[in-house]
Amino acid sequence: MELQIGRKIKPEQDPAVRLGKITGSNASAFLGLNKYESANEAWDRFWGKVARADLSKNRFVQSGIWSEEMIGKRFAKEMGIKIRFINRTY
Repeated sequence: MELQIGRKIKPEQDPAVRLGKITGSNASAFLGLNKYESANEAWDRFWGKVARADLSKNRFVQSGIWSEEMIGKRFAKEMGIKIRFINRTY
């Protein structure tokens, strides 16, 4: 799968790799703290009973992916710190 900007997704972003793994989004939903998704919806999506919506064509998602590194570098410069761009699924 390739994004509009021409970069391939990281293995950790592959839905098949993420299936059955706890992320920040579904953890908050499990606890009832996510205003966009109920605990039951998150549970069904977590176990693959409901397909996740494909947001790869969403212009806001594409803009966020495109600008992520630039924003991170600007943040590091403003804060006077060094950052590493590491995406892992645990």
